[in-house]
Amino acid sequence: SGDLDTHQQPALRARDQPGQCVGHREASVHASCCQAPG
Repeated sequence: SGDLDTHQQPALRARDQPGQCVGHREASVHASCCQAPG
């Protein structure tokens, strides 16, 4: 599950910078953070 942790790190940053989340391939997976009302 080490890979999951690596993917979670950018996900956390995505909350502060949603712009990066859109560029990530897993944008759909992290859509919750991207579409989160901010």
